[in-house]
Amino acid sequence: MRTPVASVVTLLSWFILSPYASAAPVHLVDERPVSIVQMETDRYLVDFGRVAFGNVRLNPPPGFSGEVNVHFGEALADGRVDRQPPGTVRYMKTTVVVDSGVSVIAAPNADRRNTQPNRGAILTPSEWGVVVPFRWLEIEGWDGELRPEHVTRQAAYAATWNDEAAVFESSDEMLNQIWELCRYSIKATTFAGIYVDGDRERIPYEADAYLNQLSHYYCDHDVQMARDTFDHLMKHATWPTEWAPHMVFMLHADWMRTGDAQWLAGRYESVKSKLLLERLGPDGLIHSNAQQIKRTDIVDWPAGERDRYQFKEINTVVNAFHLRAIGLMIQMARGLGIDDDVEEFTAHRKQSYLEFQRQLFDATSGRYRDGVGTEHQSVHANLFPLAFGLVPESHREKIADWLGSRGMRCSVYAAQYLMEGMFQNGADDLAVAMMTATNRRSWRNMVRAGTTITWEAWDQKYKPNQDWNHAWGAAPANLLPRYVLGAEALAPGWDVARIRPCVGGLKYARGKVPTPHGPIKIDWTHEGELLELSVALPPGMTARIELPASELARVVESEGQVISATRVGERMVLDQTVQGDATFTVKYQPKTRRRNMVTGPPAKLIGHWKLDGDADDSVGSRDGLVGGMVHLVPGKFGRSASFEAEGGFISTSESPFPKTSFSVAAWVRLKRQSSDKSYIAGTQHSNRAGAFLRVEPDRSVSATLLPGGGVITEVASIPDAITLGDWTHVAMTVDEEDGLKLYGDGVLADADVSATSHIAIKNFTIGRRPDRALSVSNGGDWLGEIDDVAVWQGVLTISQLKNAIDKGAAHFDDVVSDN
Repeated sequence: MRTPVASVVTLLSWFILSPYASAAPVHLVDERPVSIVQMETDRYLVDFGRVAFGNVRLNPPPGFSGEVNVHFGEALADGRVDRQPPGTVRYMKTTVVVDSGVSVIAAPNADRRNTQPNRGAILTPSEWGVVVPFRWLEIEGWDGELRPEHVTRQAAYAATWNDEAAVFESSDEMLNQIWELCRYSIKATTFAGIYVDGDRERIPYEADAYLNQLSHYYCDHDVQMARDTFDHLMKHATWPTEWAPHMVFMLHADWMRTGDAQWLAGRYESVKSKLLLERLGPDGLIHSNAQQIKRTDIVDWPAGERDRYQFKEINTVVNAFHLRAIGLMIQMARGLGIDDDVEEFTAHRKQSYLEFQRQLFDATSGRYRDGVGTEHQSVHANLFPLAFGLVPESHREKIADWLGSRGMRCSVYAAQYLMEGMFQNGADDLAVAMMTATNRRSWRNMVRAGTTITWEAWDQKYKPNQDWNHAWGAAPANLLPRYVLGAEALAPGWDVARIRPCVGGLKYARGKVPTPHGPIKIDWTHEGELLELSVALPPGMTARIELPASELARVVESEGQVISATRVGERMVLDQTVQGDATFTVKYQPKTRRRNMVTGPPAKLIGHWKLDGDADDSVGSRDGLVGGMVHLVPGKFGRSASFEAEGGFISTSESPFPKTSFSVAAWVRLKRQSSDKSYIAGTQHSNRAGAFLRVEPDRSVSATLLPGGGVITEVASIPDAITLGDWTHVAMTVDEEDGLKLYGDGVLADADVSATSHIAIKNFTIGRRPDRALSVSNGGDWLGEIDDVAVWQGVLTISQLKNAIDKGAAHFDDVVSDN
């Protein structure tokens, strides 16, 4: 049985979170299911459409009584609530007795980790009963029909939340879905009354809170929740170095949002303790001791998201945060009229900034090193200075473009700042492309996975214990209205706004941004050579308009009249601020970007098993040993190896794979598939070393690197990439700069920019799991044909890959256009 989405039917009384007397009000909202499906005689699957924090009220009909089991879940498996979900994804069960016509609350037992005050957890009102995040219920023991009126979710949200406060829509439907995922994530995670890091701990953290605050402001009108979180964190600080300056960010953000100088003044002195000044060296930079280098200097989280950052006594990221915090303190001191602090902080920032550039900037590459004493240049050492306005103007666009070419080599947390730097510095097209990229390190991946609240990490493999309800993963909730619509506060309280739309390759964008004066409405379209912007400002607000413009654009028009404007970089900035409603037109053409070409050494064929009449390597000395049942039959090019019976394989004594910067490709035809994975070619030693291509039981192709330390880096194509009985070309490239890429029939199927190398070992096997090639037990056997297996040192260009597909691997370097 299916029922339509039900509207909120009841608002329960507001509860103030103890023990914080001023906490933002939260309440329970009654929500009906969007569908109910009968699974067995007395078992039903109930779907509420989205995950929310809450519990369930069962309303049995007259004449029904008995014991009912209720399973709560964030995930499904095989059409049922997943009883063993990964990481900290939630599954819980409770049993309740229902009696004829009497409502009863079904709530699971409390989790000791996130409901104990001595652990720092934020408690929800005891009157509610235990609340957990869930979308699905599985109800067993319900004798008779389960109808929508029999089951109600009591979902916890901020009582002040207004679903109509913010709107975003663009020409990219995926971007629209990302916006809605992130907007709802901010709403759903207001359940505790102050910002917490997810359900695993329910503890406020400074970085999480700041990102949550930014997005909350762009989705709703409330400011109290951010304030309560700030006050809590000033009393209950957490351990990471860079989390402390985020308190300065939070205080400044409140002032810019509200214009409330009195609230700012009451907290201004205390926030000075978050500037890291106790670690200031005589050179004006922040220094780290051994313990801080080892543990508290965090750069990014989880640790695997640091782009191999080199931690040093003088750390670029730590100092970037310090300089940004000092810059904001100058603004706040000036706003409060504290002239001595303005003078002192300005002098300090000048010295620190000069040393920051002198010691950490590499003039040859035009980028920042990770720290003093290393030449390594991670994305983090550059994205934070770029976002914080520390990069010299002449290098900003180059660094933004470089970051775009490197891809999302950071966590969902650092992505907030990566996107800020790119949107601010002419790389908005790259920023939007990274948001919607088809690989696992994008918000598209979350949408594709079906989650309804953003994750703590890009994917389960990057943080196996991750939450599926983490607001710090919802950065587009503020990024899209701030940059694509272009609305930001220029003066405290939004008395003056800046409207600076970033086109980002879109044809149009429109929306509504909440401010203390009322909503700003923005609507822009880009068609041909013209960009038209319409803006509606609330009373009491003026705005500076900055329009993207072509190089040759010299005028801005409004209702047929030329408006005075000055070119600043790639924008036309109106000379006068505007009020009320206005429409502007300017000539605009997006910049033309050159195709990113491989910059490393040219690809060299170092292993080629044609499989025409034997298993020999035609270009090297790694001839294959045939084991089990392998036949040579007509193939894609000449003949191919047929592995028709389980146990057949071709293996060499040495692997051709370099540690990094290599390519491997093969033609494959899978005739039938067991329930196991089917291996194409590669090297492997358990889950500790190797690199290989294989087909999963759902017939998706995957490429795996094993870099050691228990880390498995895998990139998979879309399901059903392999059609039984058809030939498919698969290829994997691995590179220090570009990471791992997986191609199906010459089309990039997926990529992982963090996967750059593996631990090399001796074996190389075709047609079977490599570390079981000589085993008597079966393992990952290929049941079909494999042809033209080749390995290159270096990364194939698109044209070289096309040659390998069309002509065979031996002809990969024939002259052909990259077009």
